[in-house]
Parts: sequence; structure tokens; C-alpha cells
Amino acid sequence: MVMCMESPRIVSTEVRICEDTVAPCLFLKIRVEGIETGGSVYIPVGGMLYSDDGKLLSQVIIDDAFFGPAGSIAAPSIIVNYLEAYSSIAGLTHTLDLRCRAFLDTKSVSYIEERRRSNKYHRVMLKLRLRFLALHSTVYHYDYIYGARGQYFSSLPSGAIVLKSGKPLLYVEPQVYEELETNIVIDGPQWIRDFLPVLGLGNYVLLEIPLPRAPSIPDKALQYFINTIELLRQTKEILHETLNVGSSLTALRNALNQFCEALKSLDLAVSRDGGCEIDYERLVELFQGIKELADVVVTIYTKVKRIATVGPEPTQPHIAPRPALALHQVESLIGLASYIIKLVMDTYIDRLSHSQT
Repeated sequence: MVMCMESPRIVSTEVRICEDTVAPCLFLKIRVEGIETGGSVYIPVGGMLYSDDGKLLSQVIIDDAFFGPAGSIAAPSIIVNYLEAYSSIAGLTHTLDLRCRAFLDTKSVSYIEERRRSNKYHRVMLKLRLRFLALHSTVYHYDYIYGARGQYFSSLPSGAIVLKSGKPLLYVEPQVYEELETNIVIDGPQWIRDFLPVLGLGNYVLLEIPLPRAPSIPDKALQYFINTIELLRQTKEILHETLNVGSSLTALRNALNQFCEALKSLDLAVSRDGGCEIDYERLVELFQGIKELADVVVTIYTKVKRIATVGPEPTQPHIAPRPALALHQVESLIGLASYIIKLVMDTYIDRLSHSQT
């Protein structure tokens, strides 16, 4: 049940990653303004975090609550006869600052990402629902006991009131809880940069592919390696920021082309049929006769490049594979390409360093 009063509202919500938890967790900093007081007290007891389509993702746990303004009579309280005592004040209200956590399991994180990728602007869109225990009072509705005041209450000080026997001081409505709702929006780039790596989804780590810096390495080969690494970085950014499979595969294909050109500059690949092809025998020599390693590199290079060549592109929809590649499949292809590039480069640098000692 959404809170029936019109005045309270969630005016700000900040979201960031929890820094002191093992499990994936969102930290929420929330401010609520305009909560009425005097005759009722609204106690925050927790909340729920939902996806934009209403699926429950997590319970919201309250770590801290701060009522304000500090020292104000408008702090949450029951005030005797406040309607008369504060008739000159247009409603008593207070603010509420909350520090909360929402723990997410793997399914919840995956669903958030799935919803993000399906919306037009690739934003994370969530719904936060705060729950309050509402305590009401009739203290401000005082009752004079007519005909008895002079006899029994002559000693009461001026301004005192009398409550009727049996009248409740505090009570709850049949609907015990009342709620406030707000939307939470996290822009796509911020989600990818600050949230995904920590939440354990899409933390597609750029491999540290060391560049050969020995004087014997041709400048041309070095530049091709630099181009390869930069294109791999662009491939990941394109995939996560635009969710465009075709553009990502194009960047991946270009990265593999640059990698092969670098190997050609090192006599590990050859020009053939207008393109570049890895020299299998020379690669076996690089791996000191371990053919299985050469097989892995050549097979992955050839297959991934083939998939990236016939991937869905605006100019070549007729040669796109069916069914279309899913985003997680493209992520895996990028990973495979990155690992064989790292394998070759690490091996080359290791062999080079040993030959110079």
C-alpha cells in the first residue's frame, strides 16, 4: 500500500557498490522529505528492490536512519493536542535520511543486465519501495469529562487536558504498513564502469598483453601489436556500451587482422590469397615443438575470424549466421581471441629474453 498522505516523497537516491561485503550488494543513500508528525509516527522498517517490470530482486535492509532537522520539534513524535498547540504552523513535517543495502544473487544481477540490454538507452532501471510501520495516536483529540473537572481535576495546571478512559494512545490501522515508491536510473556507461566488474557480471577483464620492447623488434611489428590491443579494447567497449553485435564482431575481426600482420612482421605469418595466414610450422618452432599449442592458436584464430567475418553487419545482413549470436557468445569469442594473442606474445617475449641472455 503506497502511503496515503500526499506530502512525503523520496527526493534523492544515490546508488553505489557496497565496499565492505563479500556478496554482490548495492548501497543506497535515500532522503525522504515531508513526513508528517504530531499525530502519527512513521518508522522505516525496510523495503524492496524491483526491476523495471516489477520483478522482485532483493529486500532492502536499513543500516542507519537519521531524522531531521536535528533538535526540531518536528522530529517524529506524538504531540499532545498538537493541532491546537501548533495551529500557527502549517503542518509539522520532518526529513529522513536512510543508509540501506540491497544484496543481489547471481540471478538478480543477470536479470538486471538482461533488462538493461533490452531497453532503448541501455540504462539500468529499478524501482525502490520503502516500507514504514505507521503508528497513529488520538492523544491530540483530547476529551473533557464534563461535570467532573471541577470536582476531580481542580489541581491540574493550566493547559492540561484529560483523556477519556479506554481511549487508545497508540494504534495501527488494519493495513499495518505504508509505503513510498521511487524509480532508480543508472546510466549505461556508469553501470558498465562502476558496477558490473564488482557485481561479477560482464567484468570482462582486459588481458595484460605485454608489448615486446627489445631493440630487435621491428617498429612495424610493434605498431601492429599496439593496434591489436587497442582494437580488443574497443571491441569490448562497443559490445557493452552499444550492445551492437555486428559492430563488435567487425572490431574483433580487425583486431585479428592486425595481430596476423604483427606476426607476419616477425616471420610467424605469411601473405596468402590477398590476406594474412599464420605460418603453422613457424608457430610450432616458437612453441618449441609443442604442436598442440600451435593447433590451439591456429584453430581459434581461424574459427573466430570466420565467425567475425560472417557476423551480422548492416551492409551484409544476407551472410549473417542463423541464429544470431547472443551477446554472451560474442563476449566469449573476444575472450578466446584475447587469450591466444596473449599466449603467442608471452611465449615470444619469453623466447626473446632467453636468447638475449
